[in-house]
Amino acid sequence: MSTLCGVAAAVTVATAPLQHQHLRTGLVLAGGLILIVVVFSLLSRRLDASHELGWALGPFLAVAALVAIDLLTHDAALTAQVFLLFPALYGASQLAPIGATLLTGASVIGELVVVLVQLPLREAVVDGSYVIAALVTSAVLLGAASQRHARTVAQLERLAAVDSLTGLATRRVLEKAAAAALSDADGDAGTSLILMDVDDFKSINDTHGHAAGDDVLVQLAGRVLALSRSGDIVCRIGGDEIAMLLPGRAEASATDRAQRIAAAVEHEPFQLADGTELAVSVSVGRAHAPAGSADLRSLYASADADLYATKHGGPARPGPGSTRRTRRRHASRRGGVLEQVLVLGCSRTPIRPPGVTMGARRETILETIQQYVDLVATGSSADVVALYADGATVEDPVGSEVRTTREQIAEFYGALDGLEQSARLLHTRIAGNEAAFAFELVTKAGEQTYTLAPIDVMTFDDDGRILSMRAFWSGEDMLVS
Repeated sequence: MSTLCGVAAAVTVATAPLQHQHLRTGLVLAGGLILIVVVFSLLSRRLDASHELGWALGPFLAVAALVAIDLLTHDAALTAQVFLLFPALYGASQLAPIGATLLTGASVIGELVVVLVQLPLREAVVDGSYVIAALVTSAVLLGAASQRHARTVAQLERLAAVDSLTGLATRRVLEKAAAAALSDADGDAGTSLILMDVDDFKSINDTHGHAAGDDVLVQLAGRVLALSRSGDIVCRIGGDEIAMLLPGRAEASATDRAQRIAAAVEHEPFQLADGTELAVSVSVGRAHAPAGSADLRSLYASADADLYATKHGGPARPGPGSTRRTRRRHASRRGGVLEQVLVLGCSRTPIRPPGVTMGARRETILETIQQYVDLVATGSSADVVALYADGATVEDPVGSEVRTTREQIAEFYGALDGLEQSARLLHTRIAGNEAAFAFELVTKAGEQTYTLAPIDVMTFDDDGRILSMRAFWSGEDMLVS
């Protein structure tokens, strides 16, 4: 703001001799004000966020300086008044709404002082009305755009910080928290890290389906969070691996917590969506680092090695009969699947469920997918919604609320309207009236770029319109540059 004020003041003083004669005293005083503004501008570069008073008073002092320079140079022309737009534009683009409103109000008051003191009333009213209208309108429009940008950035940062399936923090949050904890010289107890993963998780997915695997992860996250304390960071590293960072906790505390987590997981079976009870166990590893003695990579490697040793020797705390019960259930389901495969393999005619038609042509589905990718980046929400059939559903990302009405789907895609985005289709696989495809979506918000490459799974009706869409991605997949 001080820089903008300096520009305005310098232009005003430099052009004053061309507009007025006999202004030597005023020019000297105005030159002194410019010097003060320049000094304050240089000092402001050394102020950090902790100097709240300096940052709060600076813009208002700049308005006062602009008014004083206009009065000292006896300049009430529109060419001088226009510089009072600078504070309002600065406030609208850089400050919170309350600060922007106050600074715009100060600019309006400054404009009134300049014209009422130096111009006849009629001329002052005319000039002031034009300038104030332009000032307030510009500030409101720029402020609205700034707020939309701030909401977009906040939403993207939230997506990058929170795992969409479990609600846990992402690895990015863990890395920042660990860096702060490990560099804390006052933390005499040091920092502990607990790693855990689900035993035979792949078998759960293969036997009961990936939706059941998601249910297990969500319930596991809930049980681990219930055992966390204030200051602990619980995050999903990826897949079925969960980490708990314990800043300021001694090694004995981490060992006790790891045992309690393993016991809580095996205390009662997990409930799947179809009512099935599934006995689950976890392998747990832990590591501890004194303050300032290790970085996250070393701490993680130690915990991972302990996890491997635990898993190599069996589950951390196996419950009585839990492994046997799980394996019997898995084996029974595998037998049923094998029987279906043998029956279908012996059939000489294509098997199609009753009521299912041949579906859309492959070329039509490919065209719809390409349109979808293009419109998500550059089209409007109405254009995207038009690709969906009546009664379509959207689950983006998987694990979030399923949107079942056109109004809900339109509201969802409406968040993308007005964003600066680009997208490209990476690869597509089509089987019947279903398709899975990956595409890259790049969003620019200010100086930051957010890149996401989700995998979308869609089903289509006979006309190639989308019946359902499920998007597979999480906050960890968001790259910020």
